[in-house]
Amino acid sequence: MSSELNRRIWARRGIEGLTSLLDLGFVPAAHHRLLIEKLEAVERGETTRLMVFMPPGSAKSTYASILFPAWYLGRNPDKHVLASSHTTELAERFGRRVRNIIAEPDYGRVFATRLAADSQAAGRWATQQGGEYYAAGVGSAILGFRADLGLIDDPVAGREAADSEREREKIWEWYKSDFYTRLKPGAAIVLIMQRWREDDLAGRLIEEAERGGEQWEVLRLPMEAEEDDALGREPGEPLWPEWFTSDMREQARRDPRNWLALYQQRPRAESGGELKREWLNYWKRQPSGGNRYILVDPAGERKPGQAGGKDNTAMGVIELGMDGNYYLIDGYRDRLNLTERADILFRWHREYRPLGVGYERYGMQSDIAHLKDRMERENYRFHIIELGGSLKKEDRIRRLIPIAEHNRLWLPQTLHRTLSTGKTVNIIERFVEEEWLPFPVGQLDDFLDMLSRIADPDLKLVWPREGKPKAKPQPTQNLGNSGWMIA
Repeated sequence: MSSELNRRIWARRGIEGLTSLLDLGFVPAAHHRLLIEKLEAVERGETTRLMVFMPPGSAKSTYASILFPAWYLGRNPDKHVLASSHTTELAERFGRRVRNIIAEPDYGRVFATRLAADSQAAGRWATQQGGEYYAAGVGSAILGFRADLGLIDDPVAGREAADSEREREKIWEWYKSDFYTRLKPGAAIVLIMQRWREDDLAGRLIEEAERGGEQWEVLRLPMEAEEDDALGREPGEPLWPEWFTSDMREQARRDPRNWLALYQQRPRAESGGELKREWLNYWKRQPSGGNRYILVDPAGERKPGQAGGKDNTAMGVIELGMDGNYYLIDGYRDRLNLTERADILFRWHREYRPLGVGYERYGMQSDIAHLKDRMERENYRFHIIELGGSLKKEDRIRRLIPIAEHNRLWLPQTLHRTLSTGKTVNIIERFVEEEWLPFPVGQLDDFLDMLSRIADPDLKLVWPREGKPKAKPQPTQNLGNSGWMIA
């Protein structure tokens, strides 16, 4: 058997063989061969959901978004491929390169797949055998197309888009409403992306899988190996050292967040992000003698008896101590409905006699009518201070940094709550691990945002003074129709 025939057989059998046949000027490295193995399992139908996380510049798109769909259509010329990226321009660029490979004479000597003469646009083209390739930007409508294979490569434009909650929600809604609905029954999905945030597209899909949803195979290859590395590397061993030099890695480390998110594909720091564990203090005996305030972030509405969204209601009782420190006295961090929030608020107000109640403006409007009605029915009224402001959530939370750095923030050692799921947890431990340490790239930040309101000027905090009486609490007698809220 001639060597040329062997090369053609090799190309038909696998992506590495096709790479060699096309003489593209590069040879797959170890991580490319592992990626190829995973992609070929998708074509065989052994894997239907695959996520690929690798550092920028590791050539993952070359193999997953260009060579793989070309090889896939070579073996399945009647199949339909839907390929998406953060812009239509990038998606079409991939589509053009896939189309050009199929048009190569060497490709034609291996596969029977041929381009249809009347459908060869970069963004949408067809094969003579009835197959089709459709390139779409993330966020764009996908009409008149059903796919056997869905590819999403780099759905986020960059750091600014990744940090925008609105953009993350748009990508998620597009995936659920546009991309996913365009797949045929039994279709496969390959998601290739950088892990900027814990609640990015990949993070939400992983969370769904943990709750019993579709199961994904995840191929994560960080720049420097960690425990249980997929390639079998020792911890600290670099990826593709022939390409990623020690100087390149050192330069990448200069931005800790970029290093963790883009290069290590781990969008939360193991030992903390901007907020440090060592800044937190814990009290054993509940403080007394200070001035207290109740803070409420009502995000995450759910109907009674139903599961809520991903956001938690965050509620806290804060005491301004005689020593100038901030003490968290009580707290809730759960998916609460309107009635549950009100029950806690009224109980706390009677128990702690706060000087004021600060309420997050976003999400507050659905609560106002109920709270006002309850005040009327119980003849128990108190001021509610609406907390808004123009600062982004991350910048609001950063106002905690100088307070915490100077050891002025104190939490209870433990605070156990039975959640709406029926599970009893220590919400302080969860807050520290899920919100404090990962900030600003964590999936959750509701309790942090609530705590950050201690630095809100609209709250007009009154500090106690040694040797002077505490400021009097807000009255609870009838204040008239206008006395229930301060805007």
